[in-house]
Amino acid sequence: MSVLLFPPDGVRSVALLTSLAAVAVADVIVESLGLPARIKWPNDVRVGGLKVCGILVEDIARGRAKTAKHRAAVIGIGVNVNIAADEFPAKLDRPATSLMILCGRRLDRSELVRSLIQRLDHYYHLALRDDSEPMWQRWRSLADLIGQPVRVERPGGDLCGQLIDIFPPRGVSLRIASGEVIHLAAEQVTSIVER
Repeated sequence: MSVLLFPPDGVRSVALLTSLAAVAVADVIVESLGLPARIKWPNDVRVGGLKVCGILVEDIARGRAKTAKHRAAVIGIGVNVNIAADEFPAKLDRPATSLMILCGRRLDRSELVRSLIQRLDHYYHLALRDDSEPMWQRWRSLADLIGQPVRVERPGGDLCGQLIDIFPPRGVSLRIASGEVIHLAAEQVTSIVER
């Protein structure tokens, strides 16, 4: 699904909207289906290390206008809902699954979408009130790979080590082989990959 928003300047952050959508998806999976969803930086939702959702946010302008009131954001959310195991491509760049496989039954996509829109609306309105802290705390509680050996991909060169912490407003903390803990701003991190 795609959600079109016209956020004010303080909310028109791709990182904020991506995180907001990831938390909303994970909440719906946890609360509606009882599955242990986790958020993998920067835009995936996984269950048991398998991708069930990818999120892509695009900041766009309507027509030729570039003024703030004409700018929009599109949140694209792709959830693998009723896909059978044999319907996935043979070669995927990341292991994936579907909610149907995990639950053992077909799911009502309309009901999932309704729940997801309600959850998105909740977190979006918190952001509009400049009260995103509950969303960020929820994001942190759902963060995947903490404590795991990872490769942090970044423009200045990749770093390997143990992921100590990840909190988008503050960044990523990584313990490298020497034992030193390196702190990276969120903008410096392209992706975090299991090793």
